[in-house]
Amino acid sequence: MLLLRKKVLQVAARNRALGFRPAAEQQPPYEKQTNIFWVAIFLAGLEIIRVVKRNCISNRANDGTCITGIVRGSWDGSKIYDPLVRDACVEDYFKTAVSLVVGTMANLRAVSYAIIPYMVFLLVFGSFVFWNGGVVLGHKEFHTASLHLPQMLYIWPNFTFFSFPIIAPYVLNAIVPQPLLPKFLRRGSTRHRLPRPAVAIVILALMTATVHYNTIVHPFTLADNRHYTFYIFRILLRHPLIKYLAVPVYFGCGWGAIQALGGMPSDDRDEDRSGDKDGEDSPITQEQVRNSHRNVSNANANANANATRSSFLLIYLLTTTLSLITAPLVEPRYLIIPWLIWRLHLPSISPSTTPSSLEKNHKSANQHDQAHGHNHGKCKDKDKDYMLWLETVWFSIVNVVTCHIFLNWGFEWTQEPGKVQRFMW
Repeated sequence: MLLLRKKVLQVAARNRALGFRPAAEQQPPYEKQTNIFWVAIFLAGLEIIRVVKRNCISNRANDGTCITGIVRGSWDGSKIYDPLVRDACVEDYFKTAVSLVVGTMANLRAVSYAIIPYMVFLLVFGSFVFWNGGVVLGHKEFHTASLHLPQMLYIWPNFTFFSFPIIAPYVLNAIVPQPLLPKFLRRGSTRHRLPRPAVAIVILALMTATVHYNTIVHPFTLADNRHYTFYIFRILLRHPLIKYLAVPVYFGCGWGAIQALGGMPSDDRDEDRSGDKDGEDSPITQEQVRNSHRNVSNANANANANATRSSFLLIYLLTTTLSLITAPLVEPRYLIIPWLIWRLHLPSISPSTTPSSLEKNHKSANQHDQAHGHNHGKCKDKDKDYMLWLETVWFSIVNVVTCHIFLNWGFEWTQEPGKVQRFMW
């Protein structure tokens, strides 16, 4: 595809020299070169995880969560350390990385066979880079690859802006007491998932150092006042301290995005206690109670099987980093694929999918059956995910406002009188 695009550009250049200006030349490229990381590195990483876990002997006991036990268990095939994102802390991600590396070395032959197709992609892309003299197809002097670590900070406010109906409940449940929240926003307290003060200080320090030493403002960013990023960077550069004041915003948005990827809390003790209290006087037989707990256990097992794990988050962050940090120019379109992958892996946050809600709904269904002889279908109205509706409304608002600004807020450049310029992403 890249070779075809280069050939198209060469033909277009010849046609332009002859006086022709093809319509295809007006269109932006359909693929970005850094997408090679998504079709090769990302998929290869997921395949490595699958192969390593497939070769584990699940009926053998593991050696605990200490690093030596994790290394031993990963090497002999007992267990791959890979906790759920919602239950993981910073140390768990280091342990998961060590476990995956050791497990990969222990299954090197099987892993090598599995990732051959993805290595072919890398080989073909490397051949193109060698033949082309670089990854850039157009003006190479304006698109020189350079280390731009703050790209991994800018991505989180972008996610939060477009998906704040999804992220907001996790943030609110961490900082607002449960009784003060509307029922459809209650997910069980996520306060215990806040980073420890020492961890937060270290991460904030690293973010601040990244902003101080590696902030890059591409000439194109401040050269075109039609793009929203022009005005964002004008705010960040208005005073030397503003870019540092944005660091806590990056931190908070990043925490919220990762917590949303983790899903609901796995332990909802307060609601479980209140649920038991509400149901202790209800006329439910012991068999119904056992069936209720069995259904809740099965639902939790299914939820855990499909929940996002630390290994996926590590591969996702690695791929996102590789695809962004070499671009000195900040553009929202660079973040589309990372956002899509993140959004597609978000679990449902419907109130009825929490363990306590599942049990309460099952008990209420049993009581309803005893009293009226109706089936459980009457409780399906409680399974609505209101956040999806809010997200849809938010997307509609963003689209309407964007179209309104584009159509009605036109302006003219003094150097191009009579030509209407319009705002765009």
